[in-house]
Amino acid sequence: MCCIERGVSANSARMEISAASIGTIDCLGSQVVTSGDRLWDNANKWSKALTSAGAAPDRLIGLALPASADFFSALFGIWQAGACALVVDPGLTSPERSNICRFAEPIAMVSENSHDWPVTVISKPSRRAGFDQASLQLSGTAPALALLTSGTTGRPKIVVLSFAAIEARIRANIAAIGAGTLSRTLQTLSLSFGHGLIGSALTTLVAGGTLVLPRSGPALAMTLGSLIDQHSISFMTSVPAFWHMALKASPAPSGECLRRVHVGSAPLSKKHWGRISDWAGCPVFNCYGMTETANWIAAAPYSDRIADGAVGPCLEGEFAVTDEDGYAKASGTGEVIVRSAGLMTAYLKQPKATAAVLRDRWYHTGDVGRIDRDGFLTLVGRQKEEINRAGSKVQPAEVDQLLEMHPDIDEACTFAVPDAVSGEAVAAAIVLSSGRDLDVHELTRWCNARARREIVPSHWYFVEQLCRTDRGKLDRAGQRKLILENGE
Repeated sequence: MCCIERGVSANSARMEISAASIGTIDCLGSQVVTSGDRLWDNANKWSKALTSAGAAPDRLIGLALPASADFFSALFGIWQAGACALVVDPGLTSPERSNICRFAEPIAMVSENSHDWPVTVISKPSRRAGFDQASLQLSGTAPALALLTSGTTGRPKIVVLSFAAIEARIRANIAAIGAGTLSRTLQTLSLSFGHGLIGSALTTLVAGGTLVLPRSGPALAMTLGSLIDQHSISFMTSVPAFWHMALKASPAPSGECLRRVHVGSAPLSKKHWGRISDWAGCPVFNCYGMTETANWIAAAPYSDRIADGAVGPCLEGEFAVTDEDGYAKASGTGEVIVRSAGLMTAYLKQPKATAAVLRDRWYHTGDVGRIDRDGFLTLVGRQKEEINRAGSKVQPAEVDQLLEMHPDIDEACTFAVPDAVSGEAVAAAIVLSSGRDLDVHELTRWCNARARREIVPSHWYFVEQLCRTDRGKLDRAGQRKLILENGE
């Protein structure tokens, strides 16, 4: 179980993890179960290696390892060394790695691959005994995690979360889910986002549960039911797109070990929600949250009375909506704002972007919602331009910048289009340079060589000119409307 020390008041509570309290990791690909003692011993060795490399408070150490026991030992080692972990997808392309390192300036990178990282790479922990640090405290305002939400090719948007924010969110998660339900969690999500790292992995490990790491790839969805039965999975969380694949490919589990399922990071329809509930045979919760709130801040269980967009009451903190004059209201319809101990500290090196969304201790989500008098939130739309592709957030401007690097493209306008599987897909309207012609397959290959797959458009439209406002600015909404209504 998680070891929580309580001081004079609840606000001074501290959450600590150590060899005695941390859970275990069951890596199915290697058939190895890593105990808490082993995790902690390796964390101390990572801490020694990273301290020798210059790790210090408020400095960034990059972490680009695949899901494994080594990932978590390295993460705890970074924290033991007093540094902040910049967690990135190990599958990034070379240009993306260079762009992120240039912007974030980590002093070193923990990675299996020493190639293509323009900083010092540390691939193994110290061979000698570590510092034997007894425990790690998850509290305080020091930066703990830096998580990339967009901008692998453009200007990165990196969310900085303090130890206190992570502690508050993990505490709320354990209280909502229950330590018993977290006894065996199936990890289906990337560790480079708050949903997968904090909501699934760290919540389970801090609760003293076992984190089950399966082999990644399509086989996971195809064999989900048998995997749940064979490994006695009690809890899992994923995105709607994953469930579209699993419901088509995998028979339901035959046992009764699965106690609770979370679905989040993208819109979930009532119809799809009901199908997941029937398949799982246990309570299925539609969750609402983002990396800026260190994952879930609301969760609603499926029932006959549930509607599209229902996400329930706030799990920790409070919701409000803003009226037309910008004033906060406890109920009604408007932009959803959140006040929570789990909020981010800032966007790394972006004070203007931070000030735009963090105002008077409220985080302005950009989502439009309706709160009833009981505090139950239902999402009804979005103000933000960002595209939510199966839980991966894509900034249209970032894709524009990527496409306009192509020698045959003059201008680009990126926007979201509806998609039955991923919720939203990335589409781009393209204006070619005079006299040029471009093959879609060639263009897709060009993009894939320079950016992660999630941001590469899957729908292409070649147009004579782009829609603009009266002031000459790019009109994404107008371009999207024109494409969807006229197909051109």
